[in-house]
Amino acid sequence: MPLVSKRCPECGGELMVDEKKKEAVCQYCGTSFMISNPEVHVHNGQSMEEKLNSAETFLTVHQDFEKAYTIFEQIANEFPNDYRGWWGMARAATHEFQDVDHHGKSESNVRHAQNVAPEAVRIEVNETWQEYQRCCKEMAERVLERQLEEEQKFQKEFDSLLSESGRLSDLSNRLHIGSKILLIIGIVLIIPPLCLQMDSFAGSSVLSVICIVISILLLIKRNKSDREWKIVDEKLKRMKEKK
Repeated sequence: MPLVSKRCPECGGELMVDEKKKEAVCQYCGTSFMISNPEVHVHNGQSMEEKLNSAETFLTVHQDFEKAYTIFEQIANEFPNDYRGWWGMARAATHEFQDVDHHGKSESNVRHAQNVAPEAVRIEVNETWQEYQRCCKEMAERVLERQLEEEQKFQKEFDSLLSESGRLSDLSNRLHIGSKILLIIGIVLIIPPLCLQMDSFAGSSVLSVICIVISILLLIKRNKSDREWKIVDEKLKRMKEKK
């Protein structure tokens, strides 16, 4: 069944009609009219209808949006007064209005389609495009909300790690100072009685050992704190690189 292009005499809509039939019904306004001398657009040996069929097949059957876009673009360039090439590019670029504009030209192409489309088609084009823009706006708002939530979560984790790093740093310093003080006290307690062979040597030595042991324990705890501090600092460094 060979199809050819014909315009509705009532609304001007571009129709695909069977060239063997004598009568057709407009799909846009419902007007029934007689077919006479159907118009066939041919360019470079291939009719516009053949190209449209090819583009529609790539778009709806194979979902090869880039190939469909290329053919619709050829149609728009060769037949600029037919809205289907311009509208087809918008459909292909947005994956039938289910995705973002992958070519960044859909708004301009839609305006071209609106300028040359029949009135009935223009209304449908406007409604579809406005609905798509509304959905895009909502999608963009949701994306921004998710980004804000992620940024807030990131900042909260970063602040927590920064606080923990400061706490571990302060703890390490205090343990280091405490360990040194106790070590010095332990040495001070043991040396004088030992040198003077005083009777208090036994008592001093016990206190000295206690101070030295505590000093060592504090040093061990400090080493553990330093390892934790290093881990936290590594996390902070990685997070700073992500900023």
